[in-house]
Amino acid sequence: MRTRTARRLLLAWAMTCLLAAVGTVVWAVRTPTAVSDTATNPTAGKETTSTVAGRNARGVPELSALMAAAAVDLRKPLYDVPPPPPAVAAPPPPPPPLNVKLAGTVVEEGYSRAILVNPEGRTEFKRIGERSGDAEVLQIQPGKVTVRYHGEPIELTVERSNDAGGGM
Repeated sequence: MRTRTARRLLLAWAMTCLLAAVGTVVWAVRTPTAVSDTATNPTAGKETTSTVAGRNARGVPELSALMAAAAVDLRKPLYDVPPPPPAVAAPPPPPPPLNVKLAGTVVEEGYSRAILVNPEGRTEFKRIGERSGDAEVLQIQPGKVTVRYHGEPIELTVERSNDAGGGM
């Protein structure tokens, strides 16, 4: 009998708590509330001219702040746009034409020389590996010389003149 009485008391206590909770909710919904001036306007009675940036005195966002938020494009991709490809560098300008002329060659074992005329008109005797201006002598053969000019091999030949005095 004691267990039965304890159960009944517990049930009565639970029902009382439930009814109190329901009554509180109904009272909160149905009772009108009186709004005071300080409840709607916290700055009432205080002299202040400053407002929070983008908000008016009530704390409501201003229209300009809302328009800025509405202007955000929400349909844009969620990744960064890849950067544009790097600009292709213009090819370097071609080197100026070779301004060294071959006047002749001396080909002997152990003593081969190229007779070159530089742009100033001076005659130079050069061996393999020596330079005349930007041209390096690579190979000397009878009547022709191979030079490296700006990384490219160029073959120079002896310019023969058609003078009436004979020739080479």
